[in-house]
Amino acid sequence: MEGDPVASLLPLLVSANQVERTGATMALRDMETQSGFSAHLLEIGARSDVRAQVRWLAMMYLKNQVHRFWVKRSGIPYEIEAAEKIVLRDNILPLSLDVDDAIANQSALIVAKMTRFDFPKVWPNVLESIVSALQAASVESELAASDDHVHRCNRILRVLHYTIKELSSKRLVSDRKTFMQLAPSVVAAVAQLWLIFRSKYISSWSSQSVSEGTTQGLVLTVKTLRRLLVSGFQKLHSDEQATSIAVSISQFFRDLVVSCGNASTPAAGTLERVTYFHGKFVHNLLATQPLALGSEVEAMFVHYLSLCDLSEPQQGIPPRIQTVLLRCLHSTVSSGKFIPSMQGTSRSADDPAQQKFIEDVHKTLLADGLVKIIRGVTCKFVRVRVEEAE
Repeated sequence: MEGDPVASLLPLLVSANQVERTGATMALRDMETQSGFSAHLLEIGARSDVRAQVRWLAMMYLKNQVHRFWVKRSGIPYEIEAAEKIVLRDNILPLSLDVDDAIANQSALIVAKMTRFDFPKVWPNVLESIVSALQAASVESELAASDDHVHRCNRILRVLHYTIKELSSKRLVSDRKTFMQLAPSVVAAVAQLWLIFRSKYISSWSSQSVSEGTTQGLVLTVKTLRRLLVSGFQKLHSDEQATSIAVSISQFFRDLVVSCGNASTPAAGTLERVTYFHGKFVHNLLATQPLALGSEVEAMFVHYLSLCDLSEPQQGIPPRIQTVLLRCLHSTVSSGKFIPSMQGTSRSADDPAQQKFIEDVHKTLLADGLVKIIRGVTCKFVRVRVEEAE
């Protein structure tokens, strides 16, 4: 875009020349509070005749504009004008599907930030639009036919994930109530896509041909569902559909660990990633919804501890994977809500099985030099103090 001062200054922000960087920064800072500046950044980001780097820088700058100037704050006298906000809201969603993934990602972050400020009073239909687009893109036959459909679906899913992440972190009582009202319908839509990606992943895993798009879709659905399940329900265990989704996710991860462990050449990187997500999912869920997973938590503990048993090491499970599995267990215990059970009765602190668990965790962590992980961790029944072992 010849003759456009903003487009000319943006590349200089990443120039190797410090004088050029400083000059461009100061010049753009003078323009930040001018009427139409944010809308012009969006226009640059949407132009196909502009270099990808300039478009990306424009969207990065716009993201910062939205964060700083979307609402008036004390000490910041400027706020983006109402008419300009309308232009931004009306044109930002298509950019979140841009063919350039870096630009699409920045646009998705901008959508999420705008939604945090404007939903539901000013922008009431934004979530409905995103979910409708996701449902239209998540037709199983189309996802199976083309990787392009998978990537498009993942871009929409990413917008939803960022948006749910922003909305779930709001702490006003009215905002939390609003989030709980919308959560069940969004969970149903995302769960449908989770089942599709899970099926694609399982069928591809057996032939060792899991595509990047399938993996990304699986991860995004789990992340989004985790946010919805943790913050979107007063009592998750009283919602049968939501509870079954939570249990199915945990069981999927556990079964995948079995598949990795039984493989002739274990995919160590995959195991690390799987157990990381499993631990975080269970940890976050138990911290707010201790009854949501029921007996699945204990089943996970029994299985993972068998993989980490030092006295009977499992074939194909290297020590570093044992450490990752223990981190998953540690995440669950550190939620503070893990209550082991045996035939419906609570175990006491003197229960040999409970003591064995603590000893196994402690011993393995000592063996791997990761004592600090369990320093000060509190279980409902036992407190492990590393100092005693030292």
